[in-house]
Amino acid sequence: YSAVRSAALGALQALGWAPDPALESALMALAQERWQDMAAAGPLAAPLLVRVAAEDGNDGPSVQRRVGALEALTALGGKDAARALAAALDEDAGPVLVAALKGIGRHADDAPKAVSPRIRALLSGDGRAAVRSAAAVALGLLGDKGSAKQLQAAATSDDSPNVRLAAATALASERLKDITLLVEQLRARDESTRRA
Repeated sequence: YSAVRSAALGALQALGWAPDPALESALMALAQERWQDMAAAGPLAAPLLVRVAAEDGNDGPSVQRRVGALEALTALGGKDAARALAAALDEDAGPVLVAALKGIGRHADDAPKAVSPRIRALLSGDGRAAVRSAAAVALGLLGDKGSAKQLQAAATSDDSPNVRLAAATALASERLKDITLLVEQLRARDESTRRA
C-alpha cells in the first residue's frame, strides 16, 4: 500500500493540494456531532449541515442529529441556512419542527416567502403545543399579516397557555403591531379574560 499512498500523495502535490485545517476541523466536529463547533466553522460548514438537516429517520438519535444541524444553521444564518430551515418544515418530528421554526424566526429577513402558509398550517393544525407556540412566534417575527386572524384565535382559544401567550406576543411584535385584540382583552369585564 505504501506505493499507492506515495503515488496519491505525489498526485496531490503535483496538483498543488494542501490540507485545509478548517475543513478538517469541520469534518471532525461533524463526525463527533459537535454542533456549536460546526457553527463556529462558518460558511464552510453550511453544506455539511444542510446535508445532515435533510437526513431521514425518526428515531431519537436521528431527530437529535437533525435538531443539532438546524441549530447550527440558525447560528450561521444566510440564504442556504434559511432554505434548509424552510425545508425542515416538512418534517414530522416535533423537535425538528420547533428548531426549524426558531431558526426561521431568527432569520426572518432571509426566510423564503413560501414558508408562511406552512407555518400557519402548523399553528392551526399541529397537535403539539410546542410546535404551535413556535409557529406563533415565527409568524410574529416574520411579520406575516395574513396570519393575524389565526394568531388572534390562538391567543384567545388555544388549549395551551403557552400557545396563547406566544400568539398574543406575536400579535404585538415589532413587525405585526396588531394589538387590537390585546386592548379588547384588557377592557373585558371578566377578570379571567383580562388575565388570559
